[in-house]
Amino acid sequence: FVKPDVFTLNTVMAGYKKFRRKTCLYECAKVRARLRDVFHIQSNTVTMNILLECWIISGRQDAPEQAVKILNYMERGYQSGKRTVKPDSQSYRAVIDCFSKTKTCLNAGELGEGILRQMALFHREHNGEAPGVRIFNAVLNAHAGSKVEERGDKALALLNRMEERCTLSLSFGDETVLYSSISTSSPPLRMPSPTTVSYNIVLKSMQTGKTRDAQRADRLLMRMEEGNASSRPDSISYCTVISAYG
Repeated sequence: FVKPDVFTLNTVMAGYKKFRRKTCLYECAKVRARLRDVFHIQSNTVTMNILLECWIISGRQDAPEQAVKILNYMERGYQSGKRTVKPDSQSYRAVIDCFSKTKTCLNAGELGEGILRQMALFHREHNGEAPGVRIFNAVLNAHAGSKVEERGDKALALLNRMEERCTLSLSFGDETVLYSSISTSSPPLRMPSPTTVSYNIVLKSMQTGKTRDAQRADRLLMRMEEGNASSRPDSISYCTVISAYG
């Protein structure tokens, strides 16, 4: 008899998730609880990331709230010495994606920016992964798909800050503190340069059927054409702008 381990657990959970049935959340939680109770197998980062993705697939209205709880559990667990559950970029991105894909989550963009700042803070204090362009793209996507009327403005504002490689700021209550000013030993954490994907997400947010937004999309496309090689427009860029005109 070969005793199962955490790799066994993750393989089984990944198998349930692969079929993308809404029941995968229940199935994964059940097998995780059984292996924990019977074989004392403790979850690791991969386990928790699979669980986060299952919450997205579930489509439940409380998915964003539960995803944040899992992420906080991972951060607190790592801080208390449980090194195997240290959140990585996939963990934070899954939570942001959960905001984007939950229909009842109206302010997904603002919530996504909050997770972005949370990731930056964990990076500074606990040597976690620094937010990369994929995380920023996830936040852009959250803005673009949100239900707020000014979603295009918010997505464009973040893109502009990425273009300027602004210093990422962290919010503490009512105060906003520059990352570089929190600790003199920490170098400034600059936002990553946007890629073609970044621009395409913002262009998508301008597909509102309004002439003003279509013209803004056209101007943004011109910026892409004049930009660097990593952000040149592709077929998706042009098709999106054409669609913006209706």
